Amino acid sequence: MTVIFRNYKEEDYEATTELMRQLSEAYKVKFDEEKWKKASRLRYFSPDSRGQTIIAEENGEVVGMGFISAKLESTGLYVGYLNDFVIRKDHIGRGIGRQMALKAIEILESWKVNRIRINILMAVKDYMLSIVEKIGFRPTYIVAEKVYYE
Repeated sequence: MTVIFRNYKEEDYEATTELMRQLSEAYKVKFDEEKWKKASRLRYFSPDSRGQTIIAEENGEVVGMGFISAKLESTGLYVGYLNDFVIRKDHIGRGIGRQMALKAIEILESWKVNRIRINILMAVKDYMLSIVEKIGFRPTYIVAEKVYYE
């Protein structure tokens, strides 16, 4: 079967909501569907925007998604980000996440970013580093976070 990568569409809402539930469960964080719903407008983009939701689709079904963005940092570097990539449980291990990450990198390179970053949850850092290092990423930062509202 062939997996295609495309932009988010309104019809993807239910499938992407289920993927976010799966991701939240895997990371042991609370999923707030109301916040997810309010942020749904952020999943749309235009070809000129610097934020995009990538959908992995196979046979008309959403099997994965991820968010990419780019911003000018205070250092003057234009930095791309890969966030919240998730593959449907029954499709894990088929290389879809890797293909989607490579597509995301291709898009970010076309935006002329200076570098690309992936924030990795500490609970899964060893597992995720073993994956992202295979496509050229190296650990360079530790991000500390103070949570005010869940």
